[in-house]
Amino acid sequence: MIDSGAIKQLAKAKKMSVKDLLVLAPQNDPFYAGPPSQIEKAKWFTKVYEDMGSPGECPYSARPLCASCQSKCRKATEQIGTGIES
Repeated sequence: MIDSGAIKQLAKAKKMSVKDLLVLAPQNDPFYAGPPSQIEKAKWFTKVYEDMGSPGECPYSARPLCASCQSKCRKATEQIGTGIES
């Protein structure tokens, strides 16, 4: 499986920079994902997406779904009054 650990090992073995092995910026490359915070966010987003119906039935693409989630989080934050921004 290709993940951030495998990419780091390959870069070290080839004496290359990790960035030389990535197609996208490190924070955007799906094969370089792997920090625990990214994994938790991905699991949360997957659950929200699946709760709206199976991927084939969900009327949203990822971008509008994300915007909808941000809007709902912002409204909930304002109601709680914590001042947390997304």
